[in-house]
Amino acid sequence: MPVTIGGGLTFCGRELKPEELDLIRQITREFSTLSLTELAHTVCELLDWRRPNGGLKSREGYLFLLALHERGWLPWLTVPPKKPRPRSTVWDGRSDPQNPLTGAIGEYLPIQLQLLDNSEDRCLFRQYIQRYHYLGYKVPYGAQLRYFHPTTP
Repeated sequence: MPVTIGGGLTFCGRELKPEELDLIRQITREFSTLSLTELAHTVCELLDWRRPNGGLKSREGYLFLLALHERGWLPWLTVPPKKPRPRSTVWDGRSDPQNPLTGAIGEYLPIQLQLLDNSEDRCLFRQYIQRYHYLGYKVPYGAQLRYFHPTTP
């Protein structure tokens, strides 16, 4: 989100009025315990920064507040730490090829699944996906549940 200061401060190509900047500074100072996301949403709501479809420009507002903070205009803001990049998955012998299951599915009924609930199992799951899935392992978005068949080592 570029922040222009030369001819005046702009947000999404629109020049900010001094009273709008004062309102941003007041809101972010008075409600500094709110998350940056919530502050951006609030500022967009108060200044009526909306998209053509009527939705708030919260993401742009977030980046705008972040840019103002980085330039020292809003030093009191608490900026969330940058998340580390996902680690690469390292293979070990636990994910080596196993003997394939053969026969009719009826021989394996009822099929049971074991929920993965510890970090060691989740690490092994990532190894299997990285090693055997044609796309490899990518960090998924949102919440997930992962399962193994109980005979999986």
